[in-house]
Amino acid sequence: MKNNRLLWGIKYIWIHNKQLLITSVLFSVLLGIEPYFTLLVTKELLNEISNFIGNGTTSYSIIILLLCAQILLQIYTSYMNYLQEYYEKKNLALLEHCLKLGLFEKTSTIPLLVYDDPEFHNQFSRINSNIATRFWTPIKNIVSMFRTIISLTSYFLILLSIHWILVLICLAATVPLCIIFTRLEKGKYQFNYTNTLLNREIGFLSFILTDRQNIKELRIFSLNNYFKLLWSRKFKEHAQKTLQLEMKQNKIKVALEGINSIFYVICSLLILFLMKNTRSSILIGDFVVINQALMSTQSSLRQLSYSYSQIRGNILYLDEFYSFMNDHFLKIDQSLDELYEKGKGDLSDEHIAFRDVSFKYPSGTKDALHGISFSVNKGEKIAILGENGSGKSTLLKCLVGLYMEYSGEIRIQGISSRKYEENQLRNKFSVVFQDFIKYPYSIKENITYGNIEDADNNEKMIESSKKAGFHNIVSRLADGYDTPLSNFLNPGVDISGGQWQKLAISRALFKDSEIMVFDEPTSSLDPTSEIGIYNQLFSHTEDKTIIFVSHRIAAARFADKIIMMKEGKVAEQGSHDELITLKGEYYKLFDMQSRWLVSKNDFGKVGV
Repeated sequence: MKNNRLLWGIKYIWIHNKQLLITSVLFSVLLGIEPYFTLLVTKELLNEISNFIGNGTTSYSIIILLLCAQILLQIYTSYMNYLQEYYEKKNLALLEHCLKLGLFEKTSTIPLLVYDDPEFHNQFSRINSNIATRFWTPIKNIVSMFRTIISLTSYFLILLSIHWILVLICLAATVPLCIIFTRLEKGKYQFNYTNTLLNREIGFLSFILTDRQNIKELRIFSLNNYFKLLWSRKFKEHAQKTLQLEMKQNKIKVALEGINSIFYVICSLLILFLMKNTRSSILIGDFVVINQALMSTQSSLRQLSYSYSQIRGNILYLDEFYSFMNDHFLKIDQSLDELYEKGKGDLSDEHIAFRDVSFKYPSGTKDALHGISFSVNKGEKIAILGENGSGKSTLLKCLVGLYMEYSGEIRIQGISSRKYEENQLRNKFSVVFQDFIKYPYSIKENITYGNIEDADNNEKMIESSKKAGFHNIVSRLADGYDTPLSNFLNPGVDISGGQWQKLAISRALFKDSEIMVFDEPTSSLDPTSEIGIYNQLFSHTEDKTIIFVSHRIAAARFADKIIMMKEGKVAEQGSHDELITLKGEYYKLFDMQSRWLVSKNDFGKVGV
């Protein structure tokens, strides 16, 4: 399985950025052969210097020539290393671009319900951290091993000139190194895996302390010191765990270095013994170069072991990335297709129909929605009311296709919503969520993001803005619709929460879908502005079906039908007058809000 993941990684890079592989292999060859020539030049130089000092048989010109060759080899190595570094950075940037695009594409298809799972965020945090470097590292290590093997070949040739036993001893010493280094790398991966949540919390606390939107509340509630201490404690906890791991692994590495040094001394003595017994004379250059070849062999074999362990360790990351990119996450039970097919197209009078819809969050102990049934005719304005946690927002997410993991059936124009292609279903809805995005770009961009393909339609943009009551605000700005919002990227203006909501409604209107869904779109507006928005909105959208969530009875009175929810169920439904007559949950809410308004007015008359 691991080898398959590695082959998949190599294939992925070859398809998307083959230049990275080609240049890495090329530089490995060019740099791998250099040590052999360096050793040969060094040997000749030392021998010539020895002869020159001993009997003067060597001329200056030969020594100078060898010194020049040595300098040229050093320049060659430095230049090749710089080139390799440049091309690797260049190609890694291209690889990161490709991987990020793939990741963004994947996250755009993951069911929204998955985002409610903390383990998903842990996994995503691991694979998204240094994505290109970690993806490339195991493959880079293979290329590095290739370079090391080329260099090792030259060292082996030199050692074989003395005795084959030297090569055998070096190879035998490599096996335990591979095993130990592999275990160390696996330990690092397990450490990162188990501390993902702690890392995420440290990052979140850093965001809390530095983000502009948070600073106001931190200062008002005097929370700066609390969160700084909390961040400091978590940071130190992680640092201590990291240092403990480093200390444990460094002790093992120091022990290996000690064994390696003893091994070097023994082999050096063995070389001296073999050379003395196999040659009539020993030249200083020969001994130094052979000894250097031994050291380089040890170093290369250690590097080979380390690269192998890196591959085994980093391939765990590659495996997790592969699993994430190929995971289908939550799947809809296809056996229900026959149920959805029944009655297809026989509800022409009903624009939207809920039939016994229930939904439960994976971490929930009870249904967030239970047995929801109601219908909406084309062009109707529907208000959904209920206490916090009654399931209003969950119901809307099921309706627009963000949550598809429900039981029962939701039909749009007589067809099960699960029968639509994803884009078909999305295009039927314009939605304003409670937590809509506030883009730090121009007003025009913020509105036209509702339908990016029609972004140049200024007339439509202005018309949408007028319907939402936002145009008068824009007309007072010097740069009008080109005004940047917030100062996050460029100097711009900060608008109020209510003005942002009007902009978000403008964005939804710009999309111009047949069904409009609003999740408390006017919660930041005063009652007068709210009534004005609904009056204007409904008068310009007579042909559109509108479903909106609100806590205010005043807004609900604009609706053709009111859905009153309680504890995930439809408690009652009907028009305002019908529900008042019923004297149920809606009547209680109406009575409570009416009493509050009367009390508020009386309070104002007293003048306190």
